[in-house]
Amino acid sequence: MLLVSGCLAGIPCRWDGAEKGVEAIVDLVRRGEAILVCPEQLGGLTTPRSPSEPKGGRVLSRDGLDVTAEFRRGAEITLAIAKRYGCTEAILKARSPSCGSGQVYDGSFSGRLVPGDGVTAALLKENGIRIYTEEEYLATRAADGPLRAAGPAPVATGAAGLEAFIEAEAGSDVRNRYDESTFALAESFQVAMPYPHAYGFLVGTGGAGLDALDCYLVTRTKAVAGERLPCRIVGVLEFFENGEKDFKFIATRRTENLQVGASLRDELVAFLRVVFSRFEEVETGFGDLLGREAAEGLVAERLRLLEKASGAGAAAAGISPAEADGKPAS
Repeated sequence: MLLVSGCLAGIPCRWDGAEKGVEAIVDLVRRGEAILVCPEQLGGLTTPRSPSEPKGGRVLSRDGLDVTAEFRRGAEITLAIAKRYGCTEAILKARSPSCGSGQVYDGSFSGRLVPGDGVTAALLKENGIRIYTEEEYLATRAADGPLRAAGPAPVATGAAGLEAFIEAEAGSDVRNRYDESTFALAESFQVAMPYPHAYGFLVGTGGAGLDALDCYLVTRTKAVAGERLPCRIVGVLEFFENGEKDFKFIATRRTENLQVGASLRDELVAFLRVVFSRFEEVETGFGDLLGREAAEGLVAERLRLLEKASGAGAAAAGISPAEADGKPAS
């Protein structure tokens, strides 16, 4: 029997009264293979409630209240439930102050992530229960097999099947850098102004010596750092760094039908100019905001390069210098 965070099964128990339902996890519950828990509610906190983050061995709400006792009580009740039903594995909400495993927010409410575990995840681990975040579960589950440890990201199969991995949240001036294959948090640092939109990379578009393609996610709903979200490409901004052409791809959630226009180009150009103004050695320039067809063509070109390089090195595969920079072959 698995233990799962209630919000991942579609229960609106998050601090803001929302849910983060994942269909594959909902299916586990439907089949009677998982038990739902919300440690924060079990500990006596209401929904909705002020968001909380761990800091200095305590858990504090954004309002300044010390809610450590409630978080610990919820963790203890969750452990008792796990023991009663013989749960040896759990799928818990990533980065949550209760359920986060491997990384949590740093207590500044700025979006900055640090290595660590939520209160409940830590207690479950101490008692021999293996924890997976929903991202680890989705990235590695077999069709009908058991949970496995996370592995490298699969190469995307086409522009229509892409996912965006979020490294920086809209409205935050914190950039989190993740390993593009394992999705492990590598570092966090501050940039010169808040991101106008969520920022990250397109999963499966890096490898063979090439960095994954940069991506801004335009969405009506919050995208959290460390999330891996199904998306569709809707445009691409031409960007020049010291005379070399690069691309900043624009995507939306696959479930949203949003239009982007010239105002988005102006917004991104203003942001990038401020961010790069700190680096005197870098000269930037900006081209057009190209539409969906051009953007999908560039993504398809990158995927062809990766397919060409698969199983060999980029040099052995005969990739030209222009191609190695991610530019379409002329």
